[in-house]
Amino acid sequence: MLFGLGICISAVAQTPVVPRTAFYIGAGGNYNSTDFGTQDVNAIGTSQVFESRMLVSTGRAAGPGIVKMPIESNFAPSVQAGYFRQITNGPWLWGAKFSYTYLNSTSSVDNVVVPQSGSFTELATHTTVPFIGAAIARSYQTQLDHQLDLMPFTGHFLGKGFVYLGVGPRARKHKQISKGSSASPTSRDKLPMSRVHPRISLARDGWLGVRVRSA
Repeated sequence: MLFGLGICISAVAQTPVVPRTAFYIGAGGNYNSTDFGTQDVNAIGTSQVFESRMLVSTGRAAGPGIVKMPIESNFAPSVQAGYFRQITNGPWLWGAKFSYTYLNSTSSVDNVVVPQSGSFTELATHTTVPFIGAAIARSYQTQLDHQLDLMPFTGHFLGKGFVYLGVGPRARKHKQISKGSSASPTSRDKLPMSRVHPRISLARDGWLGVRVRSA
């Protein structure tokens, strides 16, 4: 959820007061400091072992983990458009504005370790061996690209300008990517690490939910 408090001043010399109704559009930029917080991840690894081109065993491991992401700051271009209108002939007004910001902000952490547990099955004997270990992502990134804000508001005329107060939804497009994933299992039967060839998935993207922010 987006919360906004602002002041608008008319800059047109020929107009002694702000218009009673108007559309507006503008472009500019802002400086953002983004706290990516703590990310919840789930690493899933699968393995297949071949001997003389024959599949001899399979395995699977999974486990949740958390990643503390650093805060990142950058300049972001933005555009916004809006509309406001006087309520009857009084000093109050209503309106709404929409804004788009290209955040292009990326936070990265190296050598992320995610605990796992799983099992390994020898196909010839159908023997299943449990093991514990860890998935290791050499680089884990969270990226925020696009930010959309929609804020209805009400305000009060003050001669050549007005003050307004509004609240509305905010959405951000995000992507999470791991690079160079590997696994390091251990087991009671000393499963050789060289026999494990994991495929670990930590990547996802989508739109973040509604958030609260003051401006």
